[in-house]
Amino acid sequence: MTDFDQERSMWYYTVLVCFMVVIIPREICCLDCYNCTNLKNVSDCHQITVCGANQGCYTDTTGFGDQTRFTMGCRDLTVCTAHSMATTTSSPLSIIGRATSQLECTQCCGVDGCNKHLCTSGTHAISSQTDCVDDVDFDCAQVSSLFNVCGNRNHAKIVCRRFCGLCEAIDGGWSVWSSWSKCDTTCGSGIETRSRACDDPPVENGGLPCIGNSTESQGCNMPPCPVNGGWALWSAWDSCSHSCGIGLQGRTRHCSNPSPSHGGLQCQGNPTDVEACFLRSCADGVWSSWSSWGSCSQTCLGGLTSRQRQCNSPTPSNFGHDCVGSNREYKICNSIPCQVHSVNGHWASWHSWSTCSVSCGGGVKKRTRTCTNPSPTSNGLACIGNSEDMNVCNIFNCPGASLVRLIGPTNFEGRLEVFYNGGWGTVCDDSFSDIDARTVCRMMNLPWTGAIALPSAFYGQGTLPIKLDDVGCSSTDNNLFACTFSTYDNCGHSEDVGVACYPPLKVRLRGGSSSHNGRIEVSFDGTVWGTVCDDGFTNHNAEVVCRMLGFTTHNARYTSTSTYGQGSGEILLDDIVCTGSEDTLLKCKHNKITSHNCDHGEDVGVICG
Repeated sequence: MTDFDQERSMWYYTVLVCFMVVIIPREICCLDCYNCTNLKNVSDCHQITVCGANQGCYTDTTGFGDQTRFTMGCRDLTVCTAHSMATTTSSPLSIIGRATSQLECTQCCGVDGCNKHLCTSGTHAISSQTDCVDDVDFDCAQVSSLFNVCGNRNHAKIVCRRFCGLCEAIDGGWSVWSSWSKCDTTCGSGIETRSRACDDPPVENGGLPCIGNSTESQGCNMPPCPVNGGWALWSAWDSCSHSCGIGLQGRTRHCSNPSPSHGGLQCQGNPTDVEACFLRSCADGVWSSWSSWGSCSQTCLGGLTSRQRQCNSPTPSNFGHDCVGSNREYKICNSIPCQVHSVNGHWASWHSWSTCSVSCGGGVKKRTRTCTNPSPTSNGLACIGNSEDMNVCNIFNCPGASLVRLIGPTNFEGRLEVFYNGGWGTVCDDSFSDIDARTVCRMMNLPWTGAIALPSAFYGQGTLPIKLDDVGCSSTDNNLFACTFSTYDNCGHSEDVGVACYPPLKVRLRGGSSSHNGRIEVSFDGTVWGTVCDDGFTNHNAEVVCRMLGFTTHNARYTSTSTYGQGSGEILLDDIVCTGSEDTLLKCKHNKITSHNCDHGEDVGVICG
């Protein structure tokens, strides 16, 4: 027995069981069937009607050859079965739902629209339908009246292929699997897939689709992904490098949050950070002993003598307080009459001081005297000196104000402005020297030993009135208004003077073959050294460095890109612009101390002649 016969026998056994179990016949309801009359070609029928209960679709033909005409519509299943019984002499299990002769064909079917494929052979003879016929031993119409024989398409294709409208049906078949795709990630774990198509053969005319999935996937492993490094938190600040005065303190961080791995990038930026620190001043100034009295200014009729003292026992340290009081003292001397017949004039006592021109912030007061003690005779000498004396007064700060200030990038440097005679203004650079700058820094309690004057509107031109000109201070003056100055200026704001209050800047060369070449390092205290960035550095800058070191500036030149190796510690100076005539780098244009955008790969060096 063939596999086909075995499958068909199993199907008959299933149908027999169904006949034995079913008590109340099932009704077939509401098929959609083509409904046309007297057509030459069934393909010209496009009208569909809804059948009643227990009706199937049918097709009848009349005529023969070119005269064949088709009638299509709905018909009771009992009529389909009776007509078959009336037109065949076979047993009751012979073809039910189909009757053919050479001149006519009557066929029934039980699925929507199936009657468009009935009675379509050239002769309508049953022998010509062998390519798509129902099993002659199975009554498809009768069984369809009990249950849906076309519901199981696998079995319907075997016994009721035409009745169920499956003549043109082709089930789909899988193609071979494609190659595995690339892994969906370039690193780490991912997924790769492959696919197949239901096109070998493709599903056609209501055939069954392929069983199973069209795609499948599996895991894939690529090399580990790179991990870029991340900075951990900064450590606490180190102790200040000096217990008094200006020092430096640092802190560190590590590239460990996370650490770079598998080719990941290192952390960007510096692992160290440095800032200035100040705990207290090291020492306040103390006066030395007075010097001996000097010679008298007159040999008779009274003169003046003076003595001095220095604020150097000790000298005030950075941020230390200056000595309080004046460094010079005067007294009258040689007040005896002159032994001559003529009478020279002599000053009477000074009149009282006038009221100060302002109540605070620094003003002017005046006093006068007359040459009447005695008045000079006709052949005597007139009094020597001025009959009018001026002095500053009320130099204490007005509430919330200061007498001097610096307008610049930091609190330690900027354009000098003074509060004088009731208002703020600038100071002309005529004759203004580093000694005058030190006096300003002492007034502001800032580092003054390395203070420098910066002329020609170094920190930009001001807009306020020019208050002072031709300032001249001594090295011991502690108040700018105690120095000589003029209030009548011949200046413009292009001559506004600037002041930088720093300790003296020290410089050294490291990493070179001799003391005349190497990487530039600078320091304010001689213990903590930093480097200089090469941004904007020129040979003029190199001349200033060589001059600071005491070397000739002839043929001085700079080298960049860390020619003498990379330094350590902080980068203290950047974007320096010199003319070549300065005696310190601090007198050149430069960024704020420690402000830069460099790393030690840009440490600059110089070669001195």
